[in-house]
Amino acid sequence: MSSIDIPEDLDLSNLTDKQKILILDKLFFKILASESDLDFEDNLRIYLPKLLLKLTSNEEIVRKKIMEILVHINKRIKSRPDVQLPLDDLLEKFNNPELSCLTFFANFSLIYIKMSFPRLSDSNKAIMVEKLMKSLEGKSQSHQDSIFSLIVDGIRFLDLKPNDSKCKEKFGFIESDKLRKQFLDYLLNYLLLPYNQNKSTSSSNVPAQSEIPACMSDSIYKRFKNDVNMDNGDEIEKFKIGILRFLSFNIFEPDEVLFHFIISTSDTRYSVVQIAEIHIKRIVNSVELNDQRIVDRFFGFFLGHKVSFQQSVPDSNKIEPANTRIRLKLFPYILRSRTASATVGHAIQIVFDSLFGPATSTNQKIKMYAVQFVHQIALNCETEKLNKLGSVLIQGMNKVIAESKDDSKLRGLAYVAVGKLSRKIPTTIANDISVVHNFFSALQNEDADTKLNIQEALVLMIDAFRNSKPEEKRLLLTLLFQYVENDVSNCRSMAVKFAFEIFDHDDLESRYLLLLASSDR
Repeated sequence: MSSIDIPEDLDLSNLTDKQKILILDKLFFKILASESDLDFEDNLRIYLPKLLLKLTSNEEIVRKKIMEILVHINKRIKSRPDVQLPLDDLLEKFNNPELSCLTFFANFSLIYIKMSFPRLSDSNKAIMVEKLMKSLEGKSQSHQDSIFSLIVDGIRFLDLKPNDSKCKEKFGFIESDKLRKQFLDYLLNYLLLPYNQNKSTSSSNVPAQSEIPACMSDSIYKRFKNDVNMDNGDEIEKFKIGILRFLSFNIFEPDEVLFHFIISTSDTRYSVVQIAEIHIKRIVNSVELNDQRIVDRFFGFFLGHKVSFQQSVPDSNKIEPANTRIRLKLFPYILRSRTASATVGHAIQIVFDSLFGPATSTNQKIKMYAVQFVHQIALNCETEKLNKLGSVLIQGMNKVIAESKDDSKLRGLAYVAVGKLSRKIPTTIANDISVVHNFFSALQNEDADTKLNIQEALVLMIDAFRNSKPEEKRLLLTLLFQYVENDVSNCRSMAVKFAFEIFDHDDLESRYLLLLASSDR
């Protein structure tokens, strides 16, 4: 029995249990006795894939002995960074549908595939990318994520040409829209990864709210923590640059990669921002920002799970809203989209979340953008839709005016926003004289530039008050009499304009007010 040799194919069928163990012990000793890394590497090339196949054996003694051999192999591999594993053979068997459906085999094969890839030279990593992409079809999400992480490591070494049809065929998943989307989603989520994010004093397995990166969910973040070294910020930075470089070769359509570049312009590493800014300028004009699908993605990133009015989403799947850095990069493109401002429900969500949301997701510049967005809403939203929610926006603008004591530019924009909303939906303020009173009162105290904004807003309101109830018009006229003799010239001139534009020319009291004003010096 001791003369039994190790079968080249490691076929243990038709052998007794003793013979099987003897052969496996001989193989174990042969691997142990590898004198050099080359000998060890050669033994791995011949036997590792076969050992993994034997893990599917129904015999406990065989599986136990193989696990013992694999434990030794793992220890030796970790101490020998230059040893190459038989990646091609492992991938070939991993891609075999008859074998990959064997869970135990697939899981262990993937472990060694993940060990193999980082040991390759840069040029060999590039060669393996296409093979890895072909191994994705039909795999579970966890297996796909692991393969995606290897692809991200490899694509930075690809030598590609822009607009090359062959590159699109090789790396664009043109035969599978599902894989194409999954791959692009993975790249986008990778670009959202922060640096050194997983350092936490909490022992809980569930990240605290603040630990989940912006625009990601707890479940997505956990998927990345399994395959990405979150502590190695420099490596993440290199991989992000590699992703952006790969996406810059026009393998995918501009609208498919738009958000990859926008998100990356908010990165905390300048090298990532630099390459993202170069390419976003190149592709953005090729994207139809008024496309509802694009607009919905803007809303999704900006608001996260808040974009859905349904509360049935599990906590682990709730997407975190964009943080301040990302919102600052999203807003300029949202402002360029007529469709975004015309989608009144989500548009108002963006406005109020930007103006009155938590400090982690807003600042003064974002508030400025939000009020400018209100201007766009007043311009582009259908009157019928805006009538239902316009009063809420006006209340919001009045709150901004009241609370922004130290920001005259923001107040000025908010004043004009009220005026534009009043002109678009006049019924919301037609019988609310307090708005006019507040604006005239502000004319006495604001700085010169803000006074011009208030005057612009008051002019825009005139049409709304033409159709006020008679009793409201009388109250308005009483108010105008107070201001026509005010010390501030801006108040006097606006009182005259209101009296002339709103009241009929045969209205005696308003004509008398104009007569008084004619003596103004």
